Amino acid sequence: MNYRISLLLALCSASLPQTLVAEEVYFDTVSTEHALRPHGAYFGIGGGGAHLDSVDIRQRNSGKTVDGGGETGWMFDLKFGYAFNLPIPVRPAMELDFLYLDSETSGSGANSFYHSNNKAFLLMGSAVVSLDLSSQREQVGDFLANFHPYIGVGFGGGYVSEDNIVSRQDGKTKSRDNRNQFSLASDWVVGVEFNLSDELSLYGEYKRLYVDDFGGNDVSNAELSLWTIGVRFAY
Repeated sequence: MNYRISLLLALCSASLPQTLVAEEVYFDTVSTEHALRPHGAYFGIGGGGAHLDSVDIRQRNSGKTVDGGGETGWMFDLKFGYAFNLPIPVRPAMELDFLYLDSETSGSGANSFYHSNNKAFLLMGSAVVSLDLSSQREQVGDFLANFHPYIGVGFGGGYVSEDNIVSRQDGKTKSRDNRNQFSLASDWVVGVEFNLSDELSLYGEYKRLYVDDFGGNDVSNAELSLWTIGVRFAY
């Protein structure tokens, strides 16, 4: 009788810690997975307006340089990124940004005029840092936990072109064929992101883009303002 009781107690004591460990691992896995959902890989797609704020224009047939600007065009943005997890309310991320923009350039000086359509296909590598209060949801509430302002900076380059070039000097108007080339670019960005769920969020951002050269030194030092609205998907 004592032998049977001892054997039963031994079996219960051997199985009890395993049950507790299994439950602990299960709940820890669930909580860790939930905590990491705002982090990891994601992609986004957006679009908006593009305005050429300032540019240097060099007219080839006279060598004159005139200051120029542009009208509001449009842009399209596709980005792939990875957000890192830190034990502080800051979320750093690295992004690859595929950017297409379409705008116009115009400038005028003494007895001169210049106009062209500009397009750019750019690949930018960016570092982004956002405020992430999702781990303090109980203290700050759902709105602030889902609201993430961010800033970033990027560098890259790509294919740029000038189309429909019209140059007028001293009463003479000249048209030229399209020009295209590779150009360097850089940007900085400020924006806000709002989580609709663990996988889906909306974002809006302002980006200041600098393009080195649009057409073989015809249009150089271009500064553009880009406004974007889009969605991001975490996976």
